[in-house]
Amino acid sequence: MSASTKYGDVVIGLPRDYVGPLKYKIGWGKTTFSPSLNTNVVQITGESAFVGDIGDSGFVNYRTWPKDEVNIEASYGNVSFVYVDEMPANSSSFEQRVEGAVKTALGWLGLR
Repeated sequence: MSASTKYGDVVIGLPRDYVGPLKYKIGWGKTTFSPSLNTNVVQITGESAFVGDIGDSGFVNYRTWPKDEVNIEASYGNVSFVYVDEMPANSSSFEQRVEGAVKTALGWLGLR
C-alpha cells in the first residue's frame, strides 16, 4: 500500500497478521505506533521499520521483498500506525479522506 497526503493526520490500520516493512516520510509531524503494535516493531531507520519477526520473515531489503509493504508520505501532519481493531470508531480510511477532499475540491470548482 502506498499513500501520500499533504495536510492532516493519518491513521494507518494494519491487520494483526501483517508481517512486513513500513516506510514513512513525514515532513512536519511525527510518527507513532500504538502500544500493542509497538511490541512487534523493529526500527530499521528513522523513516522505516519492520512489523513482525524480521529474522524469520526472510526480509533482506526493500527491493527484493516480495510481500506486502506500507509506504506513506505526509508533508504536514502526524501518522499513527495501529492495528485495525484499535482504530477509533470515528476515524475514516485514507481512501475515504481522499474521496472527501476530491468532492470538496470539485465543489469549489463548480464541477460537482
